[in-house]
Amino acid sequence: MHGKDSTGLNFWQNFSLEECEDLARETAENYARLLKQFDEESLNTRVEYKTSKKVAHKNTFRELLSHVLLHPATHRGNIVLKLREENFTPPQIDYIIYLRETKGV
Repeated sequence: MHGKDSTGLNFWQNFSLEECEDLARETAENYARLLKQFDEESLNTRVEYKTSKKVAHKNTFRELLSHVLLHPATHRGNIVLKLREENFTPPQIDYIIYLRETKGV
């Protein structure tokens, strides 16, 4: 979307826990900076982009940001399923439970 080509990008790199923490922090900072660039009108701007498989698409920034927000739930669900298949009890991953345990809400 910003002229960067993600073709061939290794999405499944091996990171240490410390590298994951740094990447998560950096990503959160970049995401916050990105969101500050938008107002209601610009969120509806349609952009062209290609997936990592070189498939072209057009979506609004609003749709893409919604995808960024919601897509990780798919991966969390897959992890929970895999844990259950391997006879592990998965952790509680609901956001409201996180708030209760960390914020006393």
